[in-house]
Amino acid sequence: MSEKGKVEYDDAYNPLDPYVYNDNTFFKSGIDIDLNPKATLRLEYNNSDFDSRYYSTYGSNYFASTETLKLNSKYVFNQNNIAFIGVETKTEEYVGTGSVSDISYFAQNEFKVNVNTTLLAGFRIDDNDQFGSHVTYRFTANHISQQIPGLIFKASVGSGFRAPGLYELYNPTYGNANLTPETSFGYDLGFINYLSSNVTFGSTYFKSELEDLIGGDAPTYVYSVSYTHLRAHETRHDVVCRLLLEK
Repeated sequence: MSEKGKVEYDDAYNPLDPYVYNDNTFFKSGIDIDLNPKATLRLEYNNSDFDSRYYSTYGSNYFASTETLKLNSKYVFNQNNIAFIGVETKTEEYVGTGSVSDISYFAQNEFKVNVNTTLLAGFRIDDNDQFGSHVTYRFTANHISQQIPGLIFKASVGSGFRAPGLYELYNPTYGNANLTPETSFGYDLGFINYLSSNVTFGSTYFKSELEDLIGGDAPTYVYSVSYTHLRAHETRHDVVCRLLLEK
């Protein structure tokens, strides 16, 4: 698949109608294999090229490619216990600065304690040839209330890791070669209630801590490192109105 486009924007320092021209090419393929009644295998390959040419006072041309190969396996021990394991390799190349590779290993187990309660545990190991190895994890729980129809309780806790991309590190205009990996930790607790087929109501409390957050520094437009601590409460409701007309 290929995408091409011209994006125009305002630039007070350039009276010649600045714009950026993007040329993106994507390729994706995969194959599923049934090893036996309990085990399946999936092999997936992805390749993308991204070219961006700036015609403005600010901004610099960007030519990059990303190649990913992923192997996943699913094994059903029984109807209450399902395991997933996999490995993924990713290579990112940025013209003018070289390339960086990352290999990841991950495993996940979904276990039904009973008809109403499901637990999920997973972990991931990322081995980046520039920033070393990092381990992350995630645990979730869901419980369907027997006393109140349509009510589901949910909770999760987990950590995260993201290495800086080559664009964020080495772009001539915006890059910062001193960036370090972004890490996070968070948890949430809440519920959702399906009151009817048309009305749902839910509430969630969550807390997130992000360290070495990678983001844009507005005064200089250079990616910088910061620390973010987020604690919030979210309430949601969805109401769907249907009008049925009968002849």
